[in-house]
Amino acid sequence: MFIAIDLETTGLDVVADQIIEIGAVKFDKSGIKEEFQTLVNPNIQIPPEVTRITGISNSDLENAPQAHHVTEKLKVFIGDLPFVVHNADFDITILRRAIFEFPNEYFDTITFSQILLPRMRSYSLETLSRTFKLTHEEKHRALSDAKATAALFNMLLGKIKELDPQTLEKIQNLKSNWNGKRLFKI
Repeated sequence: MFIAIDLETTGLDVVADQIIEIGAVKFDKSGIKEEFQTLVNPNIQIPPEVTRITGISNSDLENAPQAHHVTEKLKVFIGDLPFVVHNADFDITILRRAIFEFPNEYFDTITFSQILLPRMRSYSLETLSRTFKLTHEEKHRALSDAKATAALFNMLLGKIKELDPQTLEKIQNLKSNWNGKRLFKI
């Protein structure tokens, strides 16, 4: 079982920008088992560009809880399951800064896509979803992006099974601490 998680934020600065939406799904190879979604009041105005991209407006967030009020619910939902994130460097950094520090292992679908699909021109979630006909109903909405990330991860796990034994062995023998190599079991 895994947790696919996605955040929508007030911008792309991991130090200054704030979370405005959290979406997460508990899933395994057979699909999604449980969902978590909440808007988050960032206590600052959302830039018009963010509203244009996400559809989330300042008025949508007026009565939303602040980040520290969703911490316990999110911790309970996540438990000790590993995270699956698309562009983990961004989401994990902001999640740790704004919500809580967590020990959960995580896997980045961008990294897996680059390894398993080296000829792609773009590794955006939207492009990968479209290319592989994965359901991605509301782009740049946290729950929809989390669902698409879960579907992408499951599809990538299937691609791992298609690799020849020699390639799998080479990946397993890499002298690195990359946690993802454990998914390439022979």
